[in-house]
Amino acid sequence: MNARVGSKQLIPDEMNLDTEKYKLVRESKDPKSNSRGSSLLEMCEDFRLVILNGRCLGDTLGEVTFIGAMGVSVVDYCCCSPDVLARIDSFSVLEYPYSDHLPIAITLTDGSAE
Repeated sequence: MNARVGSKQLIPDEMNLDTEKYKLVRESKDPKSNSRGSSLLEMCEDFRLVILNGRCLGDTLGEVTFIGAMGVSVVDYCCCSPDVLARIDSFSVLEYPYSDHLPIAITLTDGSAE
């Protein structure tokens, strides 16, 4: 899809996001956005999905996910529902020297502390 959304996507108040754990306003090291990014944001809004990149412990600065000859960008995302978000401990962009796309990883809690 090669969607670029910059740091867009605010979280609506009715989602009751845990601001101790997640940032309401995303950060991104890729400030650019494009029409495919607008489509991604629309889909997230329609299905009540939250973009984790640049919002969670492990990636609070919004690390780039693509490194190519023409530059860097954030084009690989993890999006989830608010219910799944409550189970996410961290999101991170990993190093991987064998591809121009960097892998992303999430760590989930098993919920046993509840």
